Amino acid sequence: WIYKLTLERSQFHLASAVSIIIFIFLAGISIYTFKNTRAFKEEGLIQ
Repeated sequence: WIYKLTLERSQFHLASAVSIIIFIFLAGISIYTFKNTRAFKEEGLIQ
């Protein structure tokens, strides 16, 4: 959808804004999920 938006309608500003919003949303979910895993909690145990 974003690819079509840039090529067919030349709305680069809208496509970049939507892409940044999607990135921030997914990064937030990833950070939240990583903090709730055992890997994050046991990080200091490995020497």
